[in-house]
Order: sequence, then structure tokens, then C-alpha cells
Amino acid sequence: MSFVFLILLPFFASLPAMMVQRIMHQLWPDMLGFTIFAAAFTAVMLLVVFELLRAIRARVVIGESAVQLTLPAGRGIVMPKLLYRTHTIPYSDIEAVETRRELYGGVIAPVMLRGARIITKSGKTVPLGYVNEANTDPALPVPEIAAEIARRAGLEVIDRGTVRRQVHKKLRGIRANDSDAAPITEADIEALNRRHNKVMVAICSALFLIVAGGLLVDISKSELDLGEQARQLVQRIIPSSDVQRAGAQ
Repeated sequence: MSFVFLILLPFFASLPAMMVQRIMHQLWPDMLGFTIFAAAFTAVMLLVVFELLRAIRARVVIGESAVQLTLPAGRGIVMPKLLYRTHTIPYSDIEAVETRRELYGGVIAPVMLRGARIITKSGKTVPLGYVNEANTDPALPVPEIAAEIARRAGLEVIDRGTVRRQVHKKLRGIRANDSDAAPITEADIEALNRRHNKVMVAICSALFLIVAGGLLVDISKSELDLGEQARQLVQRIIPSSDVQRAGAQ
């Protein structure tokens, strides 16, 4: 992640100078496209910074009598990701360790995240984080960490099942309400995966047909162009009168 950040940093740092140059030379037609590109690049750099800070600062130390956690301070996307807080929780103070799978998106791009949290006897909730079930993080495997903390606390991990959540609420740090917490069964997930596969097959088929059609059109045009070029070449080499005389014979 550090390497990616160092590679992208010079290009990101040059964006303000490029913007000023366009304004000074009044290149207004180029400003819209460049502004969109700069906004997208800024969003990518922000995500890279978040992941870099997480790789540097996030720590879980499982000790003999307590667990020490250094994790993001809150649930939002900007400030809580930049601020970290350290928790030291004795195993004797842990009331429960819970996991939950959250489903985002629909049939086009469904994403499932597995989250875990610690609930202390005083009622305090400490989120351990989330991991994509399709691409687990070996540096911070949240489900394995939750299982080990529960084992040392003499508890069983409580699986709260699967719930559907909305992306914009997740990014804004809004906690799930009763409607968000409606459970989703494995049958619902299997049905969603089947619909997703059908949609992906349809999209890939449409793209294949579009590309194949474009290739056929290009080939037909190239054949017509070659025929026209051959006719012009023959006319330049052989005078038209000779061609007519040869045809008459």
C-alpha cells in the first residue's frame, strides 16, 4: 500500500498546477473533463490514504488477561478513519463477542462483509472491523480475531446472521435500525446469487455481441476499401482505353 501511495502521489500533487494552467490559458472546454478526473483521482487517493493509515496504525494484541485494540475511532468515512483509539479490555469484562454478515448492493454487484464486535459487561460496544468474505485480509482477519478473543474469554461467538444495509448509510456512519436489521436467509442469498449470475451472463453476452458486430462492420468496410483501392490502382496502371479495348476483345 505504501508503494501504491508513493506511485500515485506525484500525479496527485500535479493536479492543482494543471488546474491553474488551464484557468490561466482559459481552456474552458477542457475544464469539465479535467474536473471530473480530478474528483475521481481525489476519491481514489482518499481511499488509499485510509488503507495506508489502517495498515500502519490498526493493531490487535491478544494478551494473557486482556486484549488491546487500536482501531478507527468511529463509523464514518472521513474523520473516524483518520482518528484511531486504543482500547484495553480484560477478558473478564467481556459480555459477548458477536459477528454479523452485511449485504450491500443488488443483483449487479452484491458485496458481503463479515463484521465483528465486542460487547462489554458495562454495555460498551467495540467494533473490531469488517472483512470482505470474497477477499479476506490476512493482516487483520476479523473473524479469526473474534473467535480467539471469545475463546480466551470463555465464550462462544454469537452469529447474528445476515442483514441488508445501504451503502450511503454505511459511509455516513449511520447505525442500522430495525428495518436494516431484518434478517436475510441463506435461500435469499442463493436467489440473489442466481439473479446476479444471470445478469452477468446477459451483460457479457451483450458486450460480446457489440464487439462482434463492430468487428464485422470494420471487416466489411475494410474489404470495400480494399476493393476500391484495387480498382483505382488498376486504373492508374492501365489506361481506361486499354481496359475498354481488352473488355471488347
